[in-house]
Amino acid sequence: MKSALFYYFCTIMNKTEKISIHKRILGSSKFMAIILSLVVAFSIWAFLTLSQTYIYTISYPIIFVDKYNNKAIINPSDSIINVQYQSTGFDQILQNRISKLRPIIIDINELRVNKSFGVAKIRVSSIKDIIIKNTRIKETIKDISPDNIVLHWQRTIKKKVKVISNTKFEFKKSYYLYSEPKLFVDEVIIEGPANEIRGIDTIFTKDIKIKNIDKSTVFFIPLQSLSDSLGIRYYTNNVPIQLLVDKFTEDEVELLINKDNIQYDSIKLFPSTVKLKYRIAVKDYKRFDKSKLRVTVENNFDIRQKRKLKVHIENIPDYVKIISLNPEKVDYIIFR
Repeated sequence: MKSALFYYFCTIMNKTEKISIHKRILGSSKFMAIILSLVVAFSIWAFLTLSQTYIYTISYPIIFVDKYNNKAIINPSDSIINVQYQSTGFDQILQNRISKLRPIIIDINELRVNKSFGVAKIRVSSIKDIIIKNTRIKETIKDISPDNIVLHWQRTIKKKVKVISNTKFEFKKSYYLYSEPKLFVDEVIIEGPANEIRGIDTIFTKDIKIKNIDKSTVFFIPLQSLSDSLGIRYYTNNVPIQLLVDKFTEDEVELLINKDNIQYDSIKLFPSTVKLKYRIAVKDYKRFDKSKLRVTVENNFDIRQKRKLKVHIENIPDYVKIISLNPEKVDYIIFR
């Protein structure tokens, strides 16, 4: 009897589990059908919407150049033109991806202007073909604004000016410059109107900071823009700067002050020694002979006129960087 009941109970549980699984599958299928219906509906809506014709506007930077007559356009009345197009939504999306921020460059030699006057008024409608060529757009152009652009230009000159580094460098712990930064290009040529060029003798690199340097390298540093000067351009926009970097260590040595250069034999210095703290590249540490260092005091006057005497370090190599000298001045007593 117990076996029959157990068999009946198991049969009911299996049927219940199967019904539950079927319900879950059916519920999942309904959910996927809803999602698929939404995707199809959105796709149909997007297709119908983007297939329609719209009017839209794209703004382009416009640059005027003079390739053949050594002139610089310094003051166009407008540096942006707005082009209104008529096209489908699909073409609008594609055009925005292709043409956004692409400048329109126009050579004034292609225009009918009298350059001898240094000023000209250009009807934008007259350069419509050039705009179409530069933008590579085949859609219908409805309108272009502004209606006119006024150009002013001056004859330009070239000048070679000195480059000065204004860039700051920071190094990882224990790393320092082994020698001064080297500018591979210490002069650049600039071009612009004579009245602007004459007052420029130097150009600085950008005031930027480069951090965590731990090896010798060459950085290409951009030059500062001459924002206060109109119509000036560089023939070089970046200059290479070489940094020779090494790992350094610090050390301290106590040195006896030499009195040979003092005219008084019976003089006593307080203190009689100084402590020199210095920094040196690890590769140079072994070749640095500290015994050759010589410490003296100033003697270019009657020392009795001074309360303290300044200390000097002699015979110190260029590759050794003095951090501190303690003390820098010493007291003294002259015995009679």
